Amino acid sequence: MSGTLFVVSTPIGNLDDITFRALKILKEVDIIAAEDTRRTRALLSHFDIHTKLISYHQHNESKRANELIALLKDGRDIAVVTDAGTPGISDPGRVLVEKAFLNDIKVCPIPGASAVTTALSVCPFLYDRYLFYGFLPSKKGELKKALNNLKDRREVLVFFISPHKINIIFEVLCSFFSARRALLARELTKVYETIVVDEICNIFNKIKNGLEIKGEVTLIIEGNREDKDMFTDLARLESHNIFLLLEILFKKGLSSKDIVELLTEVFNLKKKMAYNLVNRFREDER
Repeated sequence: MSGTLFVVSTPIGNLDDITFRALKILKEVDIIAAEDTRRTRALLSHFDIHTKLISYHQHNESKRANELIALLKDGRDIAVVTDAGTPGISDPGRVLVEKAFLNDIKVCPIPGASAVTTALSVCPFLYDRYLFYGFLPSKKGELKKALNNLKDRREVLVFFISPHKINIIFEVLCSFFSARRALLARELTKVYETIVVDEICNIFNKIKNGLEIKGEVTLIIEGNREDKDMFTDLARLESHNIFLLLEILFKKGLSSKDIVELLTEVFNLKKKMAYNLVNRFREDER
């Protein structure tokens, strides 16, 4: 009978954030596959855990995953952990999980800390969805291409940024999101935890003026709000009897395209916003 693969979340800073269940699993499994055995050994030593460790990181992930699958098939229980946070979330773990499912091996998540949800929990922006991108590319061409695809998204955007790439990435971020609010979180749950909320370029100025970045940063950027549904501006629309105007224009036989062009000229609306208004009106009339 095959063993079980446990995907175990570990603290992102403060060791007291580890769960009782995670400690229990780390004590009971036969092997712990760790991104950095030195970091994990320090964690285990703190909690007096002596389970066997084996390295499992991005440079040996494919080969080591096959070895771990063989051990799981032999009945061993294995826990996979990363340096901090949840395996597979921009950290090693995904390859092993995929191979486990392909081999009908039970996979069990042991939830806990994640920099993504930790930062989002203190984010002051109003949002009902977020898009987690992970680490941004550091080469300017690739970075600009990625941000160009993201700049119009309505969701809050969540990124990880390596400290030695912070200046290059922020310089380009400012050119795409200059007026957007952002939240920068560094050293989350640690002694020097810092959370900064400001416009993206103002945060960059703080970094250039001495805000020290040692470890990986979690950055949240406000989603695009320029194409809000025009019904959020009812006062302005109602003052011009916009709904009555739309009813009259449709009765006179004007097409949606003609009405959109008229709205963009008379009310100085963006074409996309005018289309949203016309489509919403037509849906309400059905």
